[in-house]
Amino acid sequence: MSVGPETALICEAQRGSEPAWRRLFELHFDAVYRFCLTLTAGRRELAEETVQQAFVAAAQRIGTYKPR
Repeated sequence: MSVGPETALICEAQRGSEPAWRRLFELHFDAVYRFCLTLTAGRRELAEETVQQAFVAAAQRIGTYKPR
């Protein structure tokens, strides 16, 4: 089964690759930040805190990801 480049990065991150984590963060930070900024009605400090919590949660649960 062939996996896409993002799935390959996730699999690398699951194995503890710091560069893979960094790349996933870079790929998704802007979109997650914009979403959180909308959720927090433009309050930047709260949006930044929410983004941080989201990425921490993603890191804690990365092991449960299973590519289809």
